[in-house]
Amino acid sequence: MNGEAFSSMSEPLMSEPLISEPEVADLAGWVADEIGQKPASHRVIEGGLTAVVHRFGFAEHDDVIVKVVSQVGEENELLASRECTGLLAAAAIDSLPTPALIARRNKTELMMSAMSGDRVLAAIDLIDRLQPLAETVASIHQHSVDPEVANLETWQPWGPTASLIPDGQPSDGPWGELSTRWDSLHQPDGPTRLLHRDLQPLNLLWDGRTITGVIDWANCCVGHPHADLSHLRWNLAVLAGQDAADELLERYLDMTDFGPYDHYWDLATIKGLGNFAGEGAGWHAAGRTDLTRRDVVDATKRFCSEALRQESP
Repeated sequence: MNGEAFSSMSEPLMSEPLISEPEVADLAGWVADEIGQKPASHRVIEGGLTAVVHRFGFAEHDDVIVKVVSQVGEENELLASRECTGLLAAAAIDSLPTPALIARRNKTELMMSAMSGDRVLAAIDLIDRLQPLAETVASIHQHSVDPEVANLETWQPWGPTASLIPDGQPSDGPWGELSTRWDSLHQPDGPTRLLHRDLQPLNLLWDGRTITGVIDWANCCVGHPHADLSHLRWNLAVLAGQDAADELLERYLDMTDFGPYDHYWDLATIKGLGNFAGEGAGWHAAGRTDLTRRDVVDATKRFCSEALRQESP
């Protein structure tokens, strides 16, 4: 940026790492080199768990996003690589609004187009948008991919390999039953599709009842589409109630043909939460400050109990 000072208007971050002015100036210089003009504004978008997300605005150009992956160790490069691959794969899906990849630097810094829209997290608003939500998820899963060609990992359940019971939860509750039964469960066969793997309201932008952005592809992979759906179902169960999660499932199944839904996928989602089941930092930063740890735990227990009931031998 030819040594010119850049004035950042960063919002304070809710958690580490803190961003220094030299770091912002360096990113702004990179943005200016790629776009061809100096950015006029900057802010840090709150709520990111694996990356610090910067938004740069211009006088005569659409805004751009710079993501700096903040995970420790080799996982940095892997997350950035997956997001690059995911954005390119998602770009091939007609009518799916996703960021366009602009550049990558230092293996862990990604520049992409900014998406317009607002996050929707209020229960009543999510319930009102179940149909367009189901339609968007179904559109992602219509994209058939060859894992080797796409260079994406195949879906595998996350979570601990030993006890599946989160800290502070009783062994005789639903997590205890899941821990006992997990090894006897079998992953259903099905089609291989592109999966976002972190479909949830924090990664969806809206204009009214229209989704204008599906963002954060850092965990994308390929696998059974119902694995993707289950993660979104759990988020809805917490944010809008179990009935909303079940209605989303019904609407999705009405417009897809991937076979019946096996609640193994819900149980795999619970397994993958680990100790996160009682946390809500991302939701709090995005405005759902009403959610307590008890709310999240209770909704997750009900979600797990219902899935176990559905999976009863």
